[in-house]
Amino acid sequence: MARFVHQESETIEFKERWTDGALEALAAFANHKGGAVYVRIADDGRSVGCNVSDDEQQRVINQVVQTLGLRPRVRVEKRGR
Repeated sequence: MARFVHQESETIEFKERWTDGALEALAAFANHKGGAVYVRIADDGRSVGCNVSDDEQQRVINQVVQTLGLRPRVRVEKRGR
């Protein structure tokens, strides 16, 4: 599996799947220095990704907007294995 080039830090959080924990991390980043949540990345930086549909992307965006009042920038990247 491909490894992600970044490491978790004060401004970077990895989540294997989209959960309430990802929303909590976004809220913390919004109230501090800013940051990014990378979904489908394990804590060790290993990609656990799969295809993400447009509907799934829109669901995540809507949840962030409705729950946190933030307008997230969402980018889907295809990584080699």
